[in-house]
Amino acid sequence: MDIRYKIYNPSGNITALVIGDNYTKEQRKIINDEIMSVDKAVEQVGFVSQKNKKLTMAGGEFCGNATRCAARFYMENIKDIEIEINNQKLKAGIDEKDNVWCEIPIEKYRIIKLDDDIYEVILKGITFLVTEFKQIYQNSLKEYAQEIINKYQVSDEAVGVIFVERQKDNLKINPVVWVKAIDTLFLENACGSGTIATTMLFSFLNQKSNHYNVIQPSGDFLKTNITLENGKITKAILKGKIRTDNKIRVLNIKEEAL
Repeated sequence: MDIRYKIYNPSGNITALVIGDNYTKEQRKIINDEIMSVDKAVEQVGFVSQKNKKLTMAGGEFCGNATRCAARFYMENIKDIEIEINNQKLKAGIDEKDNVWCEIPIEKYRIIKLDDDIYEVILKGITFLVTEFKQIYQNSLKEYAQEIINKYQVSDEAVGVIFVERQKDNLKINPVVWVKAIDTLFLENACGSGTIATTMLFSFLNQKSNHYNVIQPSGDFLKTNITLENGKITKAILKGKIRTDNKIRVLNIKEEAL
C-alpha cells in the first residue's frame, strides 16, 4: 500500500501529514513509525482527510503546530478556514506577513501550581508541566522531563515538560513531549502547544493580555496572542512561518503489516 505524505517545517517542529485518514489507531502508529524511520527529521505525524478539513494525529493528541500545517495544506487559494481536530472546529488562516495562525481550544483549560517552581497547564488533549530551565538540565532534558512526569503522575493523551528561559524581551522554551498512544518521548525542535501553554501561564500570572515572541530550540520564533478578560484567558492564537517544498512523498508499506 502506498502512503502519500507531505513534510512541513513549522519553526523546526518537522511534521509529516499523510494524505488520507481512513486508518485505525493501530495502523496510524505503524505508519507513524515507518515515516519516522525513513525521514529522521520528522518529529510527528498527522493524517489529513480528503473529504473534510480535518486533522487526526497519529497518537490522537492535540498539536498546535500540526494544526497550522494542516491549515497550510488545505489553504491554497483562500486565506482562512475552519479545521477540525479532535471533534472540534478551529479557525485558522494566513496573515499579511504569511504567518499561518490557528485558534487553540482553551475552553476547559486549567492552571495549577504544583510546587514553588512548577505549574501544570491543562489543555484539551495535552497537559504541560512548565518550569524554569536550569543549566544542570542542559545535557539531560529528556531524563529530567521523564522524572518530572513520573513525580507528578501526569496522565493525558500527551504530556509535555517545558523548560523556560527568559532572554531579554523574549522567552525561550525547551520542550519535551511524550505521546501515550505511540509511546514516544521527543526533545522537540519547536512546540506550538507548549508555546501556548507557557504564554498562557505568563499572562495568567501577570493578569494581563499580551503578545509573545517565543524562541524555539530550532532558533525560529513562534508568536502567540493571549487575551485575558476578568481574570480568565478567553482566547489563544498561535502563529508563525511554515516552510514546505510541497513535494508528495510515497512510502510503500506491505498491506499485511497494516
